[in-house]
Amino acid sequence: MLGKKDLFTAILAALALILIVLNIVTSSDKRNFDAEPYNTQLINQAELYSNSRLPGQTDKMASVLVGSAPAGTKIEVLEPGILDFYKVMLPDGTMGWVEGKNIKQSETVMVKYISDAACGLWDAPNYVKGKQIRRISEREMLTIIDGPEQVNNTLAFYKVKDKNDTIGWINESYLSPMGWEVPRFVDRKTWRYKKDSFEEDWIGKPVGEFIEKFAEPGAIKNESGKKTYYFNNIYLYKDDHKYIGQQLVTQNGIIEEVKYSGTDTKWTGYFPLSNELRSNFFMNTIWDLANFRDYERLDKYGDSKATQFDSKWVRILVAILFIILILSLFYIILYIPYFVTDKTASRLSLNPKLSNSIIKTIVLVGTAVLGYLWFVFISVNIGVFNEYFLIFMLFSLGMAMGLIGMWSSSLLYNRCRKCHLWTGSDNGSEMVAAYDHTRTSTGSSGYSKSEHGRSEIWIDHRLCTNCGFMWDIRRRFWSGWR
Repeated sequence: MLGKKDLFTAILAALALILIVLNIVTSSDKRNFDAEPYNTQLINQAELYSNSRLPGQTDKMASVLVGSAPAGTKIEVLEPGILDFYKVMLPDGTMGWVEGKNIKQSETVMVKYISDAACGLWDAPNYVKGKQIRRISEREMLTIIDGPEQVNNTLAFYKVKDKNDTIGWINESYLSPMGWEVPRFVDRKTWRYKKDSFEEDWIGKPVGEFIEKFAEPGAIKNESGKKTYYFNNIYLYKDDHKYIGQQLVTQNGIIEEVKYSGTDTKWTGYFPLSNELRSNFFMNTIWDLANFRDYERLDKYGDSKATQFDSKWVRILVAILFIILILSLFYIILYIPYFVTDKTASRLSLNPKLSNSIIKTIVLVGTAVLGYLWFVFISVNIGVFNEYFLIFMLFSLGMAMGLIGMWSSSLLYNRCRKCHLWTGSDNGSEMVAAYDHTRTSTGSSGYSKSEHGRSEIWIDHRLCTNCGFMWDIRRRFWSGWR
């Protein structure tokens, strides 16, 4: 039977679970197909990459070369990325990310990143020497007149005209040069799977089904009659490895092989049974806290976040509430193995055929085995993995030591060693020895200080009210330094 405290925590945890599930349902891949691809051409020889960055790898992304095209190649610009990269499609179906400097831009550009106070029209292409003519606080289309003009080889400005024919200079970082009023954008969810089960589920399946579930790929490579599809929002796990940037090799539209663009080491995978305890369901459905967004969402342009609550204090209160709910959820799920061990030992301790040592062994083994399995399960399924390891470890150790200590004390004082019933009662106590101690310490100044302490040894007498058996418990009491 749950106590009031546990019941209250369980209610908070249930609310947190509901919020997390609702968040995950609403934060799945969203496609914006209203915006058409922007048709233009390359102005330089360009390389296409599998992600919106130059080739390389971090623990969250990887980028590799998927193709190249000469200047003058007609392209469809599909989607804006980070660091002035754009996803494009070549006439032969090759898809990849290209640096914006290689793409011919339109005469009209859309203003983005409007939350920055420097976003606006200036009377000169220089923040230091220039003066802001007008602040741009919402998205609008501008017409390019001249530029880009460099300042100290770091900042580039364009001379533009707004809808009211006001002319000024604006930094290129605030512009989307493809001429979109609303860019074509996909808000992608992060997916995590066990590598073996993922391959078993998808090898031999049509790639169209895969795209339907996981949205448009980040890149497509054409080579030797085969197509390789790159997905940057899917991570696979096996043992101590995290596989980044999945590559689906297809023939005639059927997935033949799953490769990857990079790997990272997750040392929680070194724990025995860590791979077996991973769960696709928990990684992607209930415990996907890494994608939990308390009150923000990417806007339809994909390059900033839109706040759902206007009031600052409402946002703060909502954030505090979410933190409380999530901590309550963590408490409940990490408490489960110790709750199970405690209830099992409580039931068995009512059996008079079992000695105190057997009950204590059950508590020790149950705490160690169930606690370990649950600790590893949480560590490899919540997270992402390494980040919350220390929290889980400290909580697990604290709960284990507390449960074992509680049962050791209860068995000694309350369960009769002879009839094995919970009939122990107080039969008096006596101090049998006492020791005085003196400690002298010397500070950096040379001053010496003496402190006195006292250690007392007591015997607690216990009496069984059922069979009359008496036993003693020896304990030490330390009065401390004074």
